[in-house]
Amino acid sequence: MHLGRSDVVVPNLPGFGRTALPNGQPDLAAVATSLWEHVPPAEPVVLVGISLGGYVALAMARQRPVAGLGLVDTKLSADTPGSLRNRQRLADQMDRRESMAYYAKQ
Repeated sequence: MHLGRSDVVVPNLPGFGRTALPNGQPDLAAVATSLWEHVPPAEPVVLVGISLGGYVALAMARQRPVAGLGLVDTKLSADTPGSLRNRQRLADQMDRRESMAYYAKQ
């Protein structure tokens, strides 16, 4: 399949790179809206999200039609209480170490 000339946009999500965290509670719809600001409105878009990025890609697809959607290592169901506790444990460990290195070892 020939895709032709394609631009790849890799955003800095809020809290990463030079993108500040927004005020208030985390909001995937707000993140999706901010990312759409970097995409020309007339262009066909294929979104690909990995892990949490899959949730962002889904939120973007809810806001505008897309030509394709790829979800990698993403699930569509809510966390179980046990997986939620583990996610919080990992986040706490990363906060204490101020590093993603702890997560990479898991």
